[in-house]
Amino acid sequence: MALLGRRCRRAHRRDCPRACQLGRDHRARSDLATHGSCFRLRRSMVGRSATQIVNPPHSQAGPILFAVVCAVGSAFTIRGLITLPIGTEPWLVGALAQLIILVGFVFIELGWLWIQREVTISDGRVVVRRWLDAVRGRPGREIPLGPGVRTSITLENVRSLRIERDGETETVLTLGYWERSSVRDLIDGLRATEVPFAQYWIGEYPPDLA
Repeated sequence: MALLGRRCRRAHRRDCPRACQLGRDHRARSDLATHGSCFRLRRSMVGRSATQIVNPPHSQAGPILFAVVCAVGSAFTIRGLITLPIGTEPWLVGALAQLIILVGFVFIELGWLWIQREVTISDGRVVVRRWLDAVRGRPGREIPLGPGVRTSITLENVRSLRIERDGETETVLTLGYWERSSVRDLIDGLRATEVPFAQYWIGEYPPDLA
């Protein structure tokens, strides 16, 4: 038994360093593979172009001014409804005016959110969605960019963006309510996609409209 124990200890001393070295080599290869994958991930993230969001929902002078007008008109009609006897003809006229103001406010503000669009330009695709969908967190319409796709700014509805694929219209959205800076950002983003782009004006950016 003692002889067997000495042989086991000698075998352990002989084999243990090599086993430890093999373990260290295995851990080193594992660490190298991990760091290599992280490096490839970082390199792919660096090489990937950033997503550009053009004309996201934001406050604009037109809807704000209309909301102020509605607030002032509503304040006057409410004051009249409080001071006038209920059920009289002037009171009914005031109630009708208040109803018209509320309906007009909802119609204009929701209509503005409906007609305005947000455009997201990223790798190989363009996503167009209404402001109403953006506010509600709903997805928009995704248009892949590739062979056969052509973009253009046309004179439809003052100024519009048209995206076509193989001669068929994918989408047409009006830019008449966009700020000029947003139109410039849109044009720069479309040109950066290397998709054929057509414009009706001469120069870099849309001309001033009279």
